[in-house]
Amino acid sequence: MAKGAKAVGWLAVGLDGVIAADNIKEACTGDDTNQCEAISYKEVGGFAGSEGGDALGEGFGEAVYRFKKRYIE
Repeated sequence: MAKGAKAVGWLAVGLDGVIAADNIKEACTGDDTNQCEAISYKEVGGFAGSEGGDALGEGFGEAVYRFKKRYIE
């Protein structure tokens, strides 16, 4: 089950990256450079924040699992 969850996690990371890149490409095809810049910052920041939160959550989950295995079971 853990291997499957890890694979789905990597798939989600890739999909988030593709969606962010597509949104940036769509915003930057026109002549409005302000919109392009704003969308670029928003998408990159959102992607970085999402992935950083995922990494923290994974680390916390791992710590809880190890604690449970060591002290509770």
